[in-house]
Amino acid sequence: MNTEKSKLWLDDVGVFTSGEDLSVVSINDVVCGAQICFELEFPEGSRALAKKGAQIIFMPNGNMSPYANNHYVLTQARAIENQCFVITCNGVGVGHGGQFVGESLIVSPTGRIIKKLGSSPDIVTVDIDLEELEQSKQNYQYIDLS
Repeated sequence: MNTEKSKLWLDDVGVFTSGEDLSVVSINDVVCGAQICFELEFPEGSRALAKKGAQIIFMPNGNMSPYANNHYVLTQARAIENQCFVITCNGVGVGHGGQFVGESLIVSPTGRIIKKLGSSPDIVTVDIDLEELEQSKQNYQYIDLS
């Protein structure tokens, strides 16, 4: 999978060059895409991945205080509007000039919080039910309408 960060955070400007390539890859017959951190705050990247068939979007993150609620709400929004699972993995502890909030999330296509971690390092295993992808499309067809 080739993923280029399209939205650069303030500290990234001048250090990195933004890209435009968003691709998907099949892992055990599940179509997956990825975005990076600040991209969560813009709907078009997630929509592009969903239109390419992404069933799960992974988002490594570096969300810091006081922005915890932004990423909590936007992770749910990206899952709902793209009818896919969204999994954010956020840093914890102090670094890069601030306090990482943690609160990694796994969200279903209907916006249901499957798992929310705290502000301490943790590793979890979670089973997700891919049937929820089709259930989310019974009442809405967001991807087909865009």
